[in-house]
Amino acid sequence: MQRNDELAALLIEKQDIICDRTFARRLALNPEFEKRYQGVNKAKFYSDCRYHLDYLSIALAYDSPVLFSDYLLWVKQLFNHLPISQASLTAFFSTFLEVIGDELDHERQYALKQYLSMALSVMNEPISEAASFVNEVNSHSQKATQVLNLLLSGDRAEAYKYVQNLVAGGMSIRDCYLNIIQPIQYEVGRLWHTGEISVGQEHYVTAASQMIMAQFYPVIFNHPNTGKRMIAACISGEQHEVGLRMVSDLMELEGWDTMFLGANTPIETIPQAAISRNADLLAVSVTISTHLNKLKQLITVCRNEVPQLKIMVGGYPFNLDKELWHKLGADAYANDATSAIRVAESLVS
Repeated sequence: MQRNDELAALLIEKQDIICDRTFARRLALNPEFEKRYQGVNKAKFYSDCRYHLDYLSIALAYDSPVLFSDYLLWVKQLFNHLPISQASLTAFFSTFLEVIGDELDHERQYALKQYLSMALSVMNEPISEAASFVNEVNSHSQKATQVLNLLLSGDRAEAYKYVQNLVAGGMSIRDCYLNIIQPIQYEVGRLWHTGEISVGQEHYVTAASQMIMAQFYPVIFNHPNTGKRMIAACISGEQHEVGLRMVSDLMELEGWDTMFLGANTPIETIPQAAISRNADLLAVSVTISTHLNKLKQLITVCRNEVPQLKIMVGGYPFNLDKELWHKLGADAYANDATSAIRVAESLVS
């Protein structure tokens, strides 16, 4: 891990050199490249290179190749719906990875070999489209599809009424969260990724989903309290808050006294909130792997300032690498809202 940390830091230190030499090699291989990448486009090229290096360095730092391979697959699927050929994308990454190798001595090249060979393998694999999250065989898939279609058409008022009627007709709030709201959130992410909806539509559906959830708060926050207290927050820079909000709401239904701090919470405010609320548990969500260093920093601060506080983590990177939570020093990991309740109860008993 220490060797990997040093290598990750070196890649970030050399990122400007790596970007420059990748651009120069692409230009040498194809003189038309310079015409295509001028001004804003060249700046975007460099920005993308730095982003790739960020993901590679994070995967190295936590000794987790799957974080980088999954990111590359995400990039490949994203570019499949943009006016850039897969052959061009593969050629870019071949050059990019060659430049990285050339910038390292033999020992460091060997340490990085697994990551680079795996990356080239991902680039050469055929693309397989992800299946829809609202077409799974379950008793609520048609209802989730109906709500999603209403939201994508911009009719949030009708979607609100539809969900309200579902719960009035006997669906539990828990089922509504897990079988309506949750798959819709997964699906709008997939639809944006495949280029089927705009980022504006994705944001609209997410905001409307939160509005739908808010209608249940008079019920959620009127349950008998067990005396257990939780703080929930998304790490600084993290904007994906709906999943953790769902966890917090469902734990309220289980009798927990929760304080949801929301998206992009500054690190220093989280232990302060835990102390002021005399919290038993901190739940933190990370969706983007490049935010893991901030999470590790938060855990370190909490260990020093609130040593009795239990820390449960979750989010996409932890679902990819089941051992990642150990490497960051958390007490436990939950892969979804249902398991979060079970894990929380086992930590605070």
